Amino acid sequence: MTIHRNPTRRVQIGRIAVGDNEPIAVQSMTATKTQNIEATAQQA
Repeated sequence: MTIHRNPTRRVQIGRIAVGDNEPIAVQSMTATKTQNIEATAQQA
């Protein structure tokens, strides 16, 4: 699946780069690793 992304400039926020062709960055407040979907969903 391809998602159209609008052209943007790359900016650095701390050690995270966002914009341009960088992968989408998501911040979470979970106490578990987000790869563990079941444990993360139970925190909701």
